[in-house]
Amino acid sequence: MPAHTLSIQARLASCDHAISVTVSHEGRIAHAVITREALEERWEVGPAPEDLLRTLDAHDTEVAEAVLRRCGASGRRPLLVSMPSRLDDRKS
Repeated sequence: MPAHTLSIQARLASCDHAISVTVSHEGRIAHAVITREALEERWEVGPAPEDLLRTLDAHDTEVAEAVLRRCGASGRRPLLVSMPSRLDDRKS
């Protein structure tokens, strides 16, 4: 059986205070916008807009899994992650 892959792509959102994320895993695609505040609450993020992408790169698997979990729980597309508890919520 072929190994399933988890991939994540991100770009700065138009406001420079968030990143737009697309996660794909086993044929499932999830879209999310994650705010700077949500990332800063969980990890150290530098002041530049590009630092959002660097933080995501450093924690891409954890973020991708959280996005898939949250999208599956909410059924909404795209998902807005604006509060840290939404990124870290493992109960859903």
